[in-house]
Amino acid sequence: MHRTAVTCLSSEQGVSLGTDDSDARFRELIELSPFGVAVQADDRFRYVNSALARLLGYDSPDELEGRSVLDIVHPEEHGVARARIAAAAAGAPLPIHEYRLVKRDGSSIHAESVGLPTIIAGRPAVQIVVRDVTERRRTEEALRDSEARFRSLSAASPIGVFLSDKSGSITYANARVLQIFELSEAEGLGHGWVTRVHPDDLEAVTTGWGAALREEREYEHEYRLHMPDGRIRVVYCRSAPMHDGDGRMVGNAGSVEDITERKELEAMLRQSQKMDAVGRLAGGVAHDFNNLLTVIRMNVELALESLGAGHPVHADIDEVGKAAARAATLTRQLLAFSRQQLLQPRVLELNAVIADLRLMLARLIGEDIEFTLDLASDLGFVLTDPGQFEQVLVNLAINARDAMPRGGRLTVTTRNVELSPLEASRRSGARPGSYVVVAMRDTGVGMTPQVQARIFDPFFTTKAVGQGTGLGLATVYGIVAQSDGHLEVESVPDHGSTFTVYLPRVARAGATPTLGAPAREKRAGGSETILLVEDEPAVRAIASRVLTKHGYSVIESCNGGEALTRLVERGDAIDMVLTDTVMPQMSGPELAEAIGKLRPDIPVLLMSGYADADLIQRGAIQSGESVLAKPFTVESLLRAVRAPLDRRARVDAPRTRMGSGRAAGSA
Repeated sequence: MHRTAVTCLSSEQGVSLGTDDSDARFRELIELSPFGVAVQADDRFRYVNSALARLLGYDSPDELEGRSVLDIVHPEEHGVARARIAAAAAGAPLPIHEYRLVKRDGSSIHAESVGLPTIIAGRPAVQIVVRDVTERRRTEEALRDSEARFRSLSAASPIGVFLSDKSGSITYANARVLQIFELSEAEGLGHGWVTRVHPDDLEAVTTGWGAALREEREYEHEYRLHMPDGRIRVVYCRSAPMHDGDGRMVGNAGSVEDITERKELEAMLRQSQKMDAVGRLAGGVAHDFNNLLTVIRMNVELALESLGAGHPVHADIDEVGKAAARAATLTRQLLAFSRQQLLQPRVLELNAVIADLRLMLARLIGEDIEFTLDLASDLGFVLTDPGQFEQVLVNLAINARDAMPRGGRLTVTTRNVELSPLEASRRSGARPGSYVVVAMRDTGVGMTPQVQARIFDPFFTTKAVGQGTGLGLATVYGIVAQSDGHLEVESVPDHGSTFTVYLPRVARAGATPTLGAPAREKRAGGSETILLVEDEPAVRAIASRVLTKHGYSVIESCNGGEALTRLVERGDAIDMVLTDTVMPQMSGPELAEAIGKLRPDIPVLLMSGYADADLIQRGAIQSGESVLAKPFTVESLLRAVRAPLDRRARVDAPRTRMGSGRAAGSA
């Protein structure tokens, strides 16, 4: 096709580009343009430069000249194209518009087009400039897709995600950030987050982050939030600088994680570990004290028997005995705290226990405190020592009374509870399952978090000197833990406290009978021969003295190996074995097992100052076995020794021992 003259694209009125030399250079300039240039008239291309031909995949502009404009416009864009052609024909300029254009091979591209009306040979025409924006469009779409994915991921993230500018002003915050800080979307942008930072942490947080922004480095910090309702949250924040394509910092990207629950669990774990360590120490101290108290109490009893009531020192020695009895109470509390006390569990319905104690608890707390019970009618059963559980109730009631010096209200409630794995994981030491819950709620002075963190520590007390031992709540903690239970405390200063005891729920069937020897009307001796095994010389001496005084023959041994030798040497003469539980080289239960293999007919009675944790875990000491707890008295020693001997005398055939050679049944 002959190349006709066209109008200069830079002129709104149109400047003739003829075929003379004056216009040749301008036509050459258009041919060299990187943009597609065309002139259309009567819906046909009258001129197309080489750039537009290449853009559409044609070898030469001649292939396009004379063709309809709609041939290169995507069919879905024909309506818009016709409207713009009509507007140009009416003399209106055509603003920038993005089209999809169809190439020679049928593929499509995105292009921007702008047009100006002109006159060619007296007829209306349109000058068009076309630019390929396909790559830009792809980049924009990729950017939009990337932003959409980012927003989708951040919206679903359990961790708060935020963006900020160089000044630290938040420009984007996902829903989790707003949830953690309890801010609306409008409040969460800018510097609104600062209003939630705890006043004591505010300077460190703002100073640290400000320095990180100025120095263009990463920042991480753990700090507290002070919520509008007074709650405290702990968050962990980390951020890093963002840079543009030229390496210039444009802001920060960061994350915020609510670690309140984790910090609480860590604190509970540390407390549990501390309590365990203190408990082990307390158990060891109580063990040694029980040996000493056994010697003191039995010697006091023997001395009082030797002296008449009118003897000048009788009253003084009696006071020594009373002091020893009080000391024994303290060691029992230490053992309860350390979870090394020998329990005698039974299947109980706690409502009945609470009802039986109601009058005593009411008298204990005083008339100025209103005492109410709210007991569940369908309460399940638990396996626990009734005496120890009564001590739990009494100690908690005393603690509540002391917290209400001006009177108040004490409420005891019971209910059944199911702890799911998730709920159990939030309670230090708790396991999923069915529980019976006993809660004691007072309206007293409450406790600060600092006091609450130490209330179960032995010897910790807020009372004046001489008004408390600091073992009441420590004892409660130990008894509950030893019963496989869980103890929780909720307290707010000036709003009272609630102590909640969780005990595992059990079936009513299979109730364990009360352990311990039946009471005897008077001390009973005997003529049998007893092998006494005790590594503490003073305890061995006083026990031997008492038994000998009451008619028994005693063979003494200081350890398990020596005791086995005595048994082999004088087996026929020995009627029973009385042995300490915790001894070097061979424990009492291990000795009982060895004796069972040699002489299964000989009963074994264990003595123990405390229930050694390792022995309990191995099953060496179990509920139902015959154990004489230290410190014992003359009467309790004689009663405990007599019971298995009497049972043996009633049995003609050799008795089947409980377990594998372990101690006899209930004494």
